[in-house]
Amino acid sequence: MACLSPGVCHRHPNDRCLIEEKRKDGDQLKPKASLLLLTYNQEAIVKEAALACLSQDYEPLEIVFSDDASTDGTFAMLEEIARSYEGPHNLVVRRNPKNAGIGQHYNEAIAASTGELIITAAGDDISEPDRVRRLIEAWESAGRAPDLLSSHFTIIDSNGRKWDKVETHDLGRASLSSWTKGHPFTVGATHAFTRRLFDEYGPLGADVWYEDPVIMLRALMSGGR
Repeated sequence: MACLSPGVCHRHPNDRCLIEEKRKDGDQLKPKASLLLLTYNQEAIVKEAALACLSQDYEPLEIVFSDDASTDGTFAMLEEIARSYEGPHNLVVRRNPKNAGIGQHYNEAIAASTGELIITAAGDDISEPDRVRRLIEAWESAGRAPDLLSSHFTIIDSNGRKWDKVETHDLGRASLSSWTKGHPFTVGATHAFTRRLFDEYGPLGADVWYEDPVIMLRALMSGGR
C-alpha cells in the first residue's frame, strides 16, 4: 500500500500505537520497523536503492521514501516505483516543499514514520534483502535495549563494482567517557536507532549537517534500556 503526498503524509492518530503486530503463528510479537530512504538529486541511482528497500524480507515493515525537494527527476522516479508496487510492505512517499537540509529532512521523515526501530539509507545506498531482518534479530537478541545499531558495509563504485568491505566499530564497547578520546566509527546510512531517542531528546537541529555523531551521542547518553 502506498501513500503519495507532496508534503507530510497525514495519518490517523492511532497509527503510532500500532508498534507491534502478531506473527502469523500468533505466538510471538514482532516489532514494527521503519526503513527510511532519504533522497536528494539522485535520479541516476535512486531506482536501485528504492527497489532494494522494497525487497526486504522482514515484516511488519513500513518504508518511507522521503525526498528533500530534489530539482531533478528523483521524486518522479520514487512516485513511479510506488505506483507499481504491490508488495506486502506499507509504503509512504513524501517530499519536502522546499529543501530543508539534512537535519530537518531527518525530522520530517521520522515524523512520517511509525516504527519502533528506525533504519536509514540514503538515495545512493543499496540495502541487502535481509538487512532489516538481521538488525531486528540483533536488537531482539539484546532484549531491545540498544538505542543504536550499526552495520558493516561494502563500497560500490559508479559502475556497480563492489570494492572493500568496511567494518564499523563495536558500539557495545563505546561509552561517554571514551567519547572524549575519540568517536566510534559508524556511518549514518548504516544506522538503526530507536524511536525513543527522538521521543526523549526531540528533533535534530535544523542546522545539523552530519546526523551520525548526534544520534550516536544520544544513544550513549541513554545508556540503553
